[in-house]
Amino acid sequence: MGDKRRSDQVMTLVVGIFYLVLATALFMVNALVFAVVIRQEEFKTNTYKIIKNICVSCMMQLVVLAVGGVMTIFQTTFDYYLDKTLE
Repeated sequence: MGDKRRSDQVMTLVVGIFYLVLATALFMVNALVFAVVIRQEEFKTNTYKIIKNICVSCMMQLVVLAVGGVMTIFQTTFDYYLDKTLE
């Protein structure tokens, strides 16, 4: 019984770290794309305005994924209302 519980804790830790690392890496990629699209003069067309909006919304979702990774690592919801807000 104890080995199963320990195995579940290790798997939860691995999944939480994976969520956190994945969210952080993809956030940096999106931030880089967003910075390039903002700064370059040739990216001022309507198509790139859509890409800017997609980058911002993707980064917002990645913040929630990172918080979910932290919550998974600590095996808690921190607060009932925070849990309901992030769902």
